[in-house]
This record gives sequence, structure tokens and C-alpha cells, in this order.
Amino acid sequence: MEKEEERKKRGREEERRRRKRRKRRKERRKGKRMKRGRREEEERRRGRREEEERKRGGREGRREEEGRKRGRGGREEEERERRERGREVRGGTEVGEEEERKVEERRKRGGRGRERKRARILWLKRSESW
Repeated sequence: MEKEEERKKRGREEERRRRKRRKRRKERRKGKRMKRGRREEEERRRGRREEEERKRGGREGRREEEGRKRGRGGREEEERERRERGREVRGGTEVGEEEERKVEERRKRGGRGRERKRARILWLKRSESW
């Protein structure tokens, strides 16, 4: 009798641990959480970058360096590039950009037949080689 209760208790605890592990894995995938070693490494890198930035004389030096990165002065540059490529820009983001990125990721994974075909069509459209 008592063994049965202990077994149920252990089962519940394991299930809870599994759920937590699944949640952590999901958060890591979405970039909300990192493994401890990686977080420390990231912080060190950030510290080093800020140090270099101070040497270079504030944010101006960094802005040219990052240039294309979103946020800082790079957004206008990015929009200009998109217009040059003949894409419509609406509200700071490219129309259909989100869907394209999803399809792109699906293509990297290989996808199933139809998805792969669609990804390829989009890719061809983008590179305008057809």
C-alpha cells in the first residue's frame, strides 16, 4: 500500500521535472533563457564591447560598426536597402518578411514536399532568377 503511494508521488515529481525541462528547452529555443555558461560568456562579451566602445569615443563609433543591426541608426539604412531591392516597406518591417523567414527556416530543416516546393518558389522569387 505504502509502496504504491510512494510510486505515485515519485511519478508526479518526475512529471513535474519533465514539464519544467520542456518549458526551459522551449524558452531557450525562443531565446528567453540561456545555459549558465553561455549567459556568463555573453555578459563577458557585452562588457568587452562596451569597453571598446568607450575607447572609440561613445556610441557614434559603434553605430557605424553595427550599421545594419536593427534598432540604432541601422533601421533607416535597412529600409533604404529594401526599397532598392524593390520591396515594399510598411511600418518599419518588410511586407511578407515574417512569412518568408518562416519558410526559410522550414527549408533549412528540409520540410515536407509541398512546403519545400513553396519555399523554393519563394526563394526563386526573391532571387528573381526565373
